[in-house]
Parts: sequence; structure tokens; C-alpha cells
Amino acid sequence: MILTEEHLDVFRENIRYLATSSGDGRPNVVPVGLVSSLDGGKMVVVDVYFNKTRKNLEANDQVAVAATDLSRRRSFQLKGKGTIVTSGKFFDFGLETMREKIEKIKKEGKKPHFPEGVSVRPKGVLVIDIEEIYSNVRGSGS
Repeated sequence: MILTEEHLDVFRENIRYLATSSGDGRPNVVPVGLVSSLDGGKMVVVDVYFNKTRKNLEANDQVAVAATDLSRRRSFQLKGKGTIVTSGKFFDFGLETMREKIEKIKKEGKKPHFPEGVSVRPKGVLVIDIEEIYSNVRGSGS
């Protein structure tokens, strides 16, 4: 499946929720911040704070991500297989995405939302190979 600009707008500009589950099916959902796509068939999520999420991914590679733009009445979820990478083009892309986001926040005169003294260097990048994309809007055929 390919992410369109419409999908990316919703995933970039709104709160995103990443769902994983343990090997025995226990679900975990967390809000995630830095989301983008290096190619249209993959979503990249920067791992700064993953703990339970990372453990779940080691046991079960199935993930879902959802985001909603209430003002424009758009909402999407995607599903696929997730892999954590700690080097290579996706990791480098994640580092650059994070650097750009922090610079943008500072340029706007705001403080990054990371607590003082917390290392914000990514531990890895979750690369999701997208298998399905759905609209969550009623009447859209999902």
C-alpha cells in the first residue's frame, strides 16, 4: 500500500497512536511523535521512549497506527509489519527528521516537549511495511 500526501498530512499534523501487542496478544497503545515516510510504502516512527512497545515488537511484528484530523474530518489507520532498525537509511532519516523538528520548535520560540536532561537521541527507528490503509470516517467505505 502507498501513503498519499493526504494520508501523510493527517499522520504528520495530528496525534498518532501506535498499537502493538505482546506474543500472547496483550495490546499496548502509545502516542507517537515523529512520524514520516521515506518511501510511499513505509512509515517511519522514531523510537525515543519505546519500552513495552519495543518488547512487543520483538515478540510480534504486527502494528497499527491511527490519526485523526477533526477539523478536516479525516481519519486513517494503517496496519503492517514493524521492524526496529538502528542503522542505515531509515535510521539516518529518523535522526534528520528529529533534528528538523527540534529546530522548527526552537525557531518558533517554543521549548521541545522533552523533559530537561532527558536524552532525545533515538534508540532506533520503527519501519512499518504498510499492508493496509483505511479511512476511519463513517460512510467512507472502511
